[in-house]
Amino acid sequence: MNTKHFLLFFLILALASCGKKQQTQEVATLNTEIIPVKVVSVLQENITEPVRASGLLASETEARLSFKTGGVIQKVYVKEGDVVEAGTVLA
Repeated sequence: MNTKHFLLFFLILALASCGKKQQTQEVATLNTEIIPVKVVSVLQENITEPVRASGLLASETEARLSFKTGGVIQKVYVKEGDVVEAGTVLA
């Protein structure tokens, strides 16, 4: 049965390819109209457009603070973004 199916497939393929050759020749003869085009040189430019987006911003180096004793902070000695060393009193 495989041989019969192969021969049938080959015959259908051969017949289908014969019909397409005539079709492509007809299409080629129909599309002989010349269409004028304009040629332009390519220019390289740097274009900057503003980015408008919404979302949450977070720092990758954010530290979660925790304390051994609870209470109220009376004074903060450093501002956000200040460089501090180990042992510096923050608040």
